[in-house]
Amino acid sequence: MVVFMAKDKADSAHIRQRNRQSHVERLKKFHKEGLIAFAGPLKDDSDENMIGSLILFQTNSPDLVREIMDEDPYTRAGLFDSVTIHRVDKVLTTPL
Repeated sequence: MVVFMAKDKADSAHIRQRNRQSHVERLKKFHKEGLIAFAGPLKDDSDENMIGSLILFQTNSPDLVREIMDEDPYTRAGLFDSVTIHRVDKVLTTPL
């Protein structure tokens, strides 16, 4: 698995809001294809403001994740201040 985590630029809520629908629709496509296991926004301490993104991909290829996310509406709009992409081992899971 590969995790993608990005933090938004300061004062960029308008960029996130403007591109959210197309971002989510695109991720839903990858989820239906089985490539995304989990995706959701990072929230601030008040739990009211979105400040980043976390996506868990069902692949072992960071290059594939980078390629996918380079074309993401958030990335293309310049939302992110920082991005990390890492392989991750699934050790503990809990069925929902």
